[in-house]
Amino acid sequence: MPAYVVAIAATNPDSLYDWEAEDFSVSQVVNWSTYNPSDFSPSGYNNTDPYISLGTATGVSNLLKLTTVSGAAAPGTTLEQFLSSVQPASDTAVIFCGHSLAGALSPTLALYLTEQKTLKAFDLTLVYPTAGATPGETHFASLFNSTFPALPSGWEPQSLPYQSWNTMHWNDLDVVPHAWQKQDLQQIANLYGHSPNFATAATLSALQSLALFDSSRSDAVYTRIQNSSLSGTLQHSDGGSAISVPPQSLKDYVEQLFIQHVEMYSGIPADYPQPEVTGLILPQPLPKPAYPNLVPGVSSVTKAELIERIISQIIGWISSHALSALKPVLEA
Repeated sequence: MPAYVVAIAATNPDSLYDWEAEDFSVSQVVNWSTYNPSDFSPSGYNNTDPYISLGTATGVSNLLKLTTVSGAAAPGTTLEQFLSSVQPASDTAVIFCGHSLAGALSPTLALYLTEQKTLKAFDLTLVYPTAGATPGETHFASLFNSTFPALPSGWEPQSLPYQSWNTMHWNDLDVVPHAWQKQDLQQIANLYGHSPNFATAATLSALQSLALFDSSRSDAVYTRIQNSSLSGTLQHSDGGSAISVPPQSLKDYVEQLFIQHVEMYSGIPADYPQPEVTGLILPQPLPKPAYPNLVPGVSSVTKAELIERIISQIIGWISSHALSALKPVLEA
């Protein structure tokens, strides 16, 4: 079956905007029934309509504002304009996919464009999100599930757990998809075992408490869309340095998080000390391109630099929220 693929990028770890505006902005919600990506604001929760987090609403809005570059086949065009103008051959599908932040945005964007009749030229719309945080609450999850059945009518069930369309596939040792459902958030501090280091344990506990507090402030009950959990395997090395399990330091925790959130899906490298462990979706990593094409002005970073930036963002988020919580007390 011919297909168009809408592939959405994940969080930029070095972007404070991505972390704060799109990933962690869950204390307020937006009514999906009246959502206009061009003009929206948070609203009170009525426990009747479907709602998405403010972060998800912001992310979808940003995606729909993007236009193609001058050298593209359809220059200066938004995604919605392009998909509305396509005249595909019969039996053509459109597939929305993405990992991490995009694991939340891809199903939400697919649902929005479906409701707007933007995709009517396609015979089938499919979604394949991985490792996504929860985009909305229980009524939104029900709406998505009913609009996009896990296997379209007439399709036979597949033999492997990741071979289901319209299903969010996630590693049960991955921190990211543990947000923002309450019972899953309660596991994140000790997901890799209880740290024997007091400072590390206190930092992880603070992160979990703040995430629980933020996600509960709107009164919306965050609920995953239909999903399939995959069994990860704790790693004691990243192929170059040892990782303590349970984590002795925040660095141990984030290194394990990185493996579980990235490499466990895309394939464990062959030089890792547990060769019997394969990726949950890809058995081994795809070959790296000899000459990666980077956008002008963008430079590559090492894995160590990436982990350092993630730690910095986590510490910054905890600090800013702690100061916000203390402000009323200090001003009293």
